[in-house]
Amino acid sequence: ELVLTPADALHGVAWAALPSLTGRPVTAVASAAAWLSGAAAPRHGRTVLVAGPGLAYADAEVADLARRYPGATVLRGDAAGVDAVRDALDGAELAHLATHGTFRDGNALLSSVSLADGPLTAYDLETLHTSPRIVVLSACDAGRAGDALMGLPGVLLAFGTSTVIASVTPVQDAAARDFMVAMHAQLARGVPPARALAALPRSPGVLGFTCFGTG
Repeated sequence: ELVLTPADALHGVAWAALPSLTGRPVTAVASAAAWLSGAAAPRHGRTVLVAGPGLAYADAEVADLARRYPGATVLRGDAAGVDAVRDALDGAELAHLATHGTFRDGNALLSSVSLADGPLTAYDLETLHTSPRIVVLSACDAGRAGDALMGLPGVLLAFGTSTVIASVTPVQDAAARDFMVAMHAQLARGVPPARALAALPRSPGVLGFTCFGTG
């Protein structure tokens, strides 16, 4: 495994696009100390699956994953509002959000994902009692950062999430659906997130997905 503490603009590198890292588990972290202290024991808690508006494949992606995780909390359509999603995320073991993502340069706390009644920003996540242990952001640019490991992944890690999977580049919707279903098949078998990502072939539409945190 390779653990990286990138500096400045290197936070935006799609590491999976580098030939030397093909098939190799890679994790990006803010610091070695954060990586060593960030692991959290599995909570055996609930899984939360969210489909946001305006994406052709979000509902189908979440429906596919719901079959993988019987008993998961599934929020889509009008039910996937900011308050409902925030409440569901509190204390979850695994959260998957198939939404539009927006990166706000200069203020990471205003980076957001789109939900039925508006954006869920990092500010909204400050009120969580317990941040989800693993968060998957199946959204364009949700992993982007400025000159530090911030954006939504950095904020979630600071709030107590152990691992965030998000893309640093635009995502092709249809490719993301297939990629996410395959990745969750790995996670459901107990494969660690960084290894689950590394085990999958990458098309250009999903090259930006990166593991942040403990991996």
